[in-house]
Amino acid sequence: LSLDEKKKANIGQVRKLIGPMGDSMVVAGSDKKMRVHIHTDNPSEVMLALNRVGNITFQKVDDMVMQKEISSNAKYPVALLTDSTCDLPEELIEKYQIQVVPLSVHFGDTYFLDRLTLLPSEFYSMLDKSAAYPSTAQPAYKDFFNRYSYLSAHYDSIIGIHISAAMSGTWSNSSKASHAVAEHSGKPIKVINSKRLSSGLGLVVLRAARELENGATFEELSGRIEKWADNTKMYVSSRTIKYMVKSGRVSYAKGKIGSLLNLKPIVIVNNEGKTETFGKPFTEKASMKMIMKEIAEKIGNRKIWGYSISHAKNLSTAQWFADEMKRITGLDPEFINEASPVLGVNVGPGVVAVSVMF
Repeated sequence: LSLDEKKKANIGQVRKLIGPMGDSMVVAGSDKKMRVHIHTDNPSEVMLALNRVGNITFQKVDDMVMQKEISSNAKYPVALLTDSTCDLPEELIEKYQIQVVPLSVHFGDTYFLDRLTLLPSEFYSMLDKSAAYPSTAQPAYKDFFNRYSYLSAHYDSIIGIHISAAMSGTWSNSSKASHAVAEHSGKPIKVINSKRLSSGLGLVVLRAARELENGATFEELSGRIEKWADNTKMYVSSRTIKYMVKSGRVSYAKGKIGSLLNLKPIVIVNNEGKTETFGKPFTEKASMKMIMKEIAEKIGNRKIWGYSISHAKNLSTAQWFADEMKRITGLDPEFINEASPVLGVNVGPGVVAVSVMF
């Protein structure tokens, strides 16, 4: 942590600032630059507090509870790893001991770890106030290498399932690191490009976890996951086109026209794992109805494995979709959760992603 001289903070004030947020705190260094260590249940609270008094140049978060569980009570012989764009609720991650490697969210020179040091609710508050539009970055090779090395010491094999390679370099870094660790450890590691993200990725990871719970082997899972991903359809409704322009997903010229027409684009993820526009209704309600009409036609008389919903500050619309989906399928959602800031950066607040696995 490099302290901001304008804010006139010192090492003693830093101790006082974050001391009540946890225990085993160590703050060492000078009034200009220091290292901070703390055990806390709220890493995002700590990081946001430190960010107010200085520049965070490096951050690392370890889930000590999960580490203890894995070392003493790993539930399955196969470790399941994904990234923070999966939008799985914390209770499911803990239940199935799913390993989650975070992407990073950058506001100018300041960065945060997705869902660890920056929660979705905090992200949207910062989005409204920040002069710099945020960007995202995939986890580094080293992050994956360290995680695979740790897991290879506690599991017989590992399966990684990631955000579409067409949208992020996450799969690439994970794959490269897995090869190095597999060669060194002799443990089999399979890394899969889901060609999905958000609630769609979460649905694929959740099904893999359920199959592990039912006794599936590494070989069995490795041969099934890509098919499950291909059978997962995802529809994203949005309130405005402006965030797609800011993130570079839509050109300025097209965005200008879309804004003038007040379009509410519907985005889908195609079989290549790329986003494309499905429809361009003029109202949010029309967008919602168009998505449900398409889903109902896709389902027809078929059974589905399940569905999931992610949202960015739009629980009411997420619940509307859940009610409609239950009406036509008779099923409750596998989960409804706040969308990762990674989705919010590209589409903005108000977005709702509905994913269905056939």
